[in-house]
Formats: sequence, C-alpha cells, structure tokens
Amino acid sequence: MNPSTHAHMTESTSGHQRRKAILVTGAGGELGHALIQLLSQRAGNSVVAVDIRELHPDIRAHCDNAFVGDICDHSLLERLLAM
Repeated sequence: MNPSTHAHMTESTSGHQRRKAILVTGAGGELGHALIQLLSQRAGNSVVAVDIRELHPDIRAHCDNAFVGDICDHSLLERLLAM
C-alpha cells in the first residue's frame, strides 16, 4: 500500500486521525474468531466483522461493529465503505 492511500484511510475529512478499521469477513468461522481476538488486542485497531449469521456474543464483544450479511451484497458493501 502506498503512503498516500494509507493516509487517506486513516485520516477523517476534518484532518483528525482515526483508528484503522480492519474488516474480518467470515467472522463466525474458526479463523474469523482467531483473527478477531488477535486484532482486538492490538492498540489502534477497529475490528469490523461480517458473517452470514449472528456472531456469538463472546466474539461480538471483541468487535467495534458487526454486521449480518453476505459480503457480495452491494448495499452492505456501500454501508461498510461509508463508515
């Protein structure tokens, strides 16, 4: 990733720094669970989870946002990108 792209992703329009958002798809699976737990322990990460089923409350507690839906759904992708 080039620096200008990174800066665009981590700066809000007001110029204030915001936390890097990391999207975990398939969050309800075994690998998704492990990734969410690992990423949530690292300072500065905002974990956003997506799965086709509701997440278990223990895993949901490690996420800043969680969405139920199919990652191929264009309206869901638009909502995620607007965050």
